Amino acid sequence: MDEIPWVLYGGTFDPPHLGHLAVLRQAINVVKPARCVVVPAYVPPVSEAKVKSPTASYRDRLTMTNAMFGSRVIGSNVEVSDIESHLPQPSYTVNTLQHFDREWGVGGALLIGADQWQSFAGWYQAKQILSMWSILIVGRDGLDLRDLSVNIAENLELKLHWDGQRGRWDSGTQVVILPEVSDAASRAFRSKPEGNAEHIDPAVIKIIKDKRLYQ
Repeated sequence: MDEIPWVLYGGTFDPPHLGHLAVLRQAINVVKPARCVVVPAYVPPVSEAKVKSPTASYRDRLTMTNAMFGSRVIGSNVEVSDIESHLPQPSYTVNTLQHFDREWGVGGALLIGADQWQSFAGWYQAKQILSMWSILIVGRDGLDLRDLSVNIAENLELKLHWDGQRGRWDSGTQVVILPEVSDAASRAFRSKPEGNAEHIDPAVIKIIKDKRLYQ
């Protein structure tokens, strides 16, 4: 697989949990980037947002994300960025990717979940994103990401060539399918925080308790 120098991992991180950490570790193990940036979403556009808006504020989510990823050594140069709070709104992913192209050079990748990939064809500048950045997709049980990727390619009038769990667009950028990591921990915590704390980093738990979040 061609070298991917950096990976952008965005999300609401509401709250960040150990599943998020596992996702990033998988990406690092597979593509071995020189650096990774974790970017909490500021004001995601409707086309790229999940149905449910974040429960915690942006500043609280940023604080929790810093606390979790800053307390872990996961095998790569990882940083948390508040760049989306400084870019024009709404926070289109293509603008965030372009920012890190300018900072770190071209050839990076976007790390996303299966739910995001399902709606990807409707994202702002989706075709441009696929032609300029590789995509790392976290698998989900019961969802054939290869078939889904073929459908996305057809919708966007692109050609995708598969080799195992990796696909390549004519532009040279890639689609890489990563092993599944469940989001059940995050959903369980938001619905019943007092009974699911084992899925959350202790530093994040302290912030949640101090700020009385998710009550």
